[in-house]
Amino acid sequence: MDNYRSLNMDHTIGDKVVNSKNLKMANVVDVNLQEDKIKIQYNDGISEWVEENKVTNLLIDDNDFQNKSFIQD
Repeated sequence: MDNYRSLNMDHTIGDKVVNSKNLKMANVVDVNLQEDKIKIQYNDGISEWVEENKVTNLLIDDNDFQNKSFIQD
């Protein structure tokens, strides 16, 4: 079985995620399908294996707000 494919997991290598235990942002660097775990690496270089359901995909709004107009009441 290929460890780099996401068959039953919501996360794949390269995904940006948030660890729900410590609320730190990280990148997925490895996937273990047999144990339903992913290896995540934080910005400081530390990495750890966590259960796949303990992380959430990081959603970033990358809209361009150059006109800086907002809805007013």
